[in-house]
Amino acid sequence: MAPPATIAADSKFRKYTQQVERCLATFESVQEWPDFIAFLGKLLKTLQGYMQFKEIPRKLIVSKRLAQCLNPALPTGVHQRALDVYAHILAVLGTEGLKRDLHLWSSGLFPFFEYAATAVKPALLMLYDTHYLAIQQSLRPITKAFMLALLPGLEEENGEFFDQVLHILDRLSGIVTPSFFLQNLWLCMITTKTARAPALHYLSRRLPKLSGDEDIAAIIGGDVGLLIRALSSTLEDDNLLVRRSTLDLLLASLPLDGPVIQKASVEDRVILMSAATGVVLRRDSALNRRLYAWLIGPEDTGAGTGAGGAAAAAGQVGGQEKHIEYLKKWSLDLLCTTLKKELDAPTPVPDARPLKIFLSLLDKWEIGSQLTDALILHTLESIRKTLGERPAEFEDIHLAASSLYEAAEPRLVWKHLFSAVQDELCGKKRLSVPEPIKLVRFVVKTFRNDEEMQKLHLPLCLTGLLELISVMAPEDKFFSQKAATKEALLLIRDMLSF
Repeated sequence: MAPPATIAADSKFRKYTQQVERCLATFESVQEWPDFIAFLGKLLKTLQGYMQFKEIPRKLIVSKRLAQCLNPALPTGVHQRALDVYAHILAVLGTEGLKRDLHLWSSGLFPFFEYAATAVKPALLMLYDTHYLAIQQSLRPITKAFMLALLPGLEEENGEFFDQVLHILDRLSGIVTPSFFLQNLWLCMITTKTARAPALHYLSRRLPKLSGDEDIAAIIGGDVGLLIRALSSTLEDDNLLVRRSTLDLLLASLPLDGPVIQKASVEDRVILMSAATGVVLRRDSALNRRLYAWLIGPEDTGAGTGAGGAAAAAGQVGGQEKHIEYLKKWSLDLLCTTLKKELDAPTPVPDARPLKIFLSLLDKWEIGSQLTDALILHTLESIRKTLGERPAEFEDIHLAASSLYEAAEPRLVWKHLFSAVQDELCGKKRLSVPEPIKLVRFVVKTFRNDEEMQKLHLPLCLTGLLELISVMAPEDKFFSQKAATKEALLLIRDMLSF
């Protein structure tokens, strides 16, 4: 951190250095806040006496002392005086000097904004606006740090400095390019919890809804994976408002049928869907309503307006059909892939999370009916593998499984179970689950207290099974599948035991 040799050899600069050193030495005796103001006043006077030099002697120690004077525990008067010294130094250094020593002066100024009092924030923002934005492309190495410094100003949308901070961020985006700016914003959201709410406030105003004709890379920051991981981190945040704002952003700018989600890799889309569906575990109706709208498409607010009862009912039915069509086309496959991955994930202790998510999604009929149709067999098979013969060891899984079975539409569940049994007995090579008959036996045993199963579905299934056997037995087809035959007979025994 030594000054250039030509300046260091100057006798006046040597005298300048000595005076700065003497001033810095007085900091060791500082004890009360008036001592800080006296120290800063003396330092500023010393610096003002040698303005012909575009170099600050002992700048490393000077920067450390100034940063210490911005300690949030000190009074506003000390902070204001320290900012006066910073303003003088940055004016003396100019853009070239600030580029050279950017890390020195930023280490004190950047963390301070979050804790600064209202009275000193205008002066600090003026330093950012006047001196930092002036160095243009040299801001790129510190873009993330600069953004983290400014984002607390967007915490409250009605805050006094909201518009001013938003303007500085907009100018920063234009300087470093919007793509690079957004890449750093995604990183801020991933790494810093406190930056997520203000970052979402910024995005809600600046991230457009993409139609597919634009250059997506230039708009979202070039890396869709980084964007998705940023949004996933906010969806899993502990703050309810952060999760809600993220879902609002997904609805407004990143729908499932939009170009960003469609051009993302399957892995990235699964990450986002996993984080998004996880919000149902918070049991918050506002979150669930937003998630449902994202999965099945937004409500058609104009449908049925001013219409009579019959027309309104027809419009509602048409709206449900549109939602189901949207779900099947854009959401269902991804939703099933995500839940299957979670159900099949090897874990030391089985996790009831995917079962609880499935159960919560059943509350929305348009989603629940289609999800049950597509995933119920795989889910029951996963439950069978997990519980096996020891349901008591995994009480949480057993409770979630029982709740899911009771909430699912029984007609759909048993339709798929009987169809799978029929496929196995007929020797079909591609089965929906590995051992359908064993699965039905497991369901009968595990959920044996279900009254509807006992009185309706078991008699129907037994009748259908006996009918199938009576058709297959004369042709020896039934006995050609020895393992399936044995399991079928055991299933019949289980059914007759009720």
